[in-house]
Amino acid sequence: MVFNSFNLLHSFKAAVIRKINYIRNIGTNDIEDEKQVANIVMTNSLSLAIGTAIFCIAPIVYLLTKSSEVLISIIIEFLINASVIIINYYRKHILAGLVLYFLQCTAIAFYCFLFGGIIQLQFMITFLISISCLIFAQKRLRIICMIAAILTLAMVQVGYYFSFFKTIPVSYNSGFIIQSMAIAGVLVMIIVVSKPYIFSNDAVYELRKANRFKRIFVAEVTHELRAPLNNIYLSATLMKRDIKLNAHLKCIEPFIDQQLYACENARNIINNVLDFAKIEAGAISCIEESTANPEEFFSKLIASNEVIAKIKRIRILFEINNMGPAIISDWQQIQQIATNLLANAIKYSPKGSTVYFMVTGYDNHWQIQVKNTGIINQEKLDIIFDPFVRDNKPGEQGSGLGLFIVKNKVKAMGGIIEAKSEDNATLFSVSLPLRAGKPEDIEEPENQIYDLSNIEVLIAEDDPMGSKLLELSLQKNDCQVRICSNGKELLEKLEISYSAKRLPDIIILDDQMPVMTGKKTLQYLKTDPRFKNIPVVFVTGEAYQQTEIQSLGVADVITKPLSESLLLRVLNQHVKHSHEYLQE
Repeated sequence: MVFNSFNLLHSFKAAVIRKINYIRNIGTNDIEDEKQVANIVMTNSLSLAIGTAIFCIAPIVYLLTKSSEVLISIIIEFLINASVIIINYYRKHILAGLVLYFLQCTAIAFYCFLFGGIIQLQFMITFLISISCLIFAQKRLRIICMIAAILTLAMVQVGYYFSFFKTIPVSYNSGFIIQSMAIAGVLVMIIVVSKPYIFSNDAVYELRKANRFKRIFVAEVTHELRAPLNNIYLSATLMKRDIKLNAHLKCIEPFIDQQLYACENARNIINNVLDFAKIEAGAISCIEESTANPEEFFSKLIASNEVIAKIKRIRILFEINNMGPAIISDWQQIQQIATNLLANAIKYSPKGSTVYFMVTGYDNHWQIQVKNTGIINQEKLDIIFDPFVRDNKPGEQGSGLGLFIVKNKVKAMGGIIEAKSEDNATLFSVSLPLRAGKPEDIEEPENQIYDLSNIEVLIAEDDPMGSKLLELSLQKNDCQVRICSNGKELLEKLEISYSAKRLPDIIILDDQMPVMTGKKTLQYLKTDPRFKNIPVVFVTGEAYQQTEIQSLGVADVITKPLSESLLLRVLNQHVKHSHEYLQE
């Protein structure tokens, strides 16, 4: 019997909760804006709480006052309050909020005048001011409501002072009971208002915690992806070198080019994911300006993309107008912006078509335009710069982050980006501030032929394939290479080398290794006076770490997958005077 009663009570409670939730969500169907839904639910919740309070308090107030004026006013207030939910049902959401708000202003003023100074309801004005921000999203409506609440308070205070209205006689005890019930009613409404925001605050904490774990997860996964990608890239680079030396291997060159293209595409996806994580975390791109010749810069950029275009038999037409011989800008960011736009144009253009890359200078700005064959529908064009928006074209893959990142980089540089799609053509236009530079400020490109013969390189890399490929690549450039599998082994080999007076010219140090990590090894190296002058090139799969690692005293930081040309340039830069340093 007790069990059946418990079940009945539980079923009744569940039915009441379902009904309350149904009433609270009236008028929210098919509304996607979460903020608007929250405002509607808050309006309905307050209407329900006020209606419940009136229903419970009204009989007691009438019994205490025996006043027909009180009874009629309470009934009118109850009916108008109930109409708020009906108005929301018919999707007149702003009207519903205004009716609720001004009904409470009127009710407070009326009851203050009716009961006089026995019950002080001015504290409810403060509550009204706070709820105006919860039921309206528009700033204009919030200001109107706040002014209305302040005017109501002023009117009540003036009415009390001059006694404009005749009050009904209420004993001290009755007045105390009525005021206590009013306070209890306001407390209930405060709980109704506060509850979702308490839960929201808890959710924010959990969200921050989840975001922290997500950033760690992204960093770890991208690092793990970069290691095998690095091996594929180095293998393809070595085969590409052998093809140049052996004409019989020429037939496999297109396949190697496709492999290199796939690696480059995968690297761009990984970089886009990392850039997106940085943008989410609020990190602002650092602008590092330099002077460059725009025609030379973009000619090289297009040449590097022609390999990819050739696979799809796509022509790239480059046109540059009204650009001076030297422009000041952040050319690294521009390279990422232009490469992203050009790669997208090539990816989504039909085979055998033409991609147009145009650079034009104006009085105070310059423009990069990329045009390709193909149409983007207006619905997608409206959100093209949002994250994770991509074409569902078969065979074409991507993260959907490229254009979102491009827009953020352009914005950080003080520019704007636009997209148009009409007449079976899509055009992306980037406008940036124009600052002319001096040709003499342009850094001359280094000679690409490096003499690294007989330099000794000590490598710490835990991936056997990665270390072997790196060794082969350096040996082909006449370097002498020794391999270690972790930081502890590297320090042991350095001790032996020091005893034999044969220290390496440079160290290539991987980050994540067993036994002793790259960072820990680096700290040991820089605190030991015998080894601190050996240049260390730090290799990492985590782009986040560059600033942190550079502060530890490394010669350079390279992100996987390793580019052979970049690695050789870095080695050439830092081993030039290493013998002099080591003799100190």
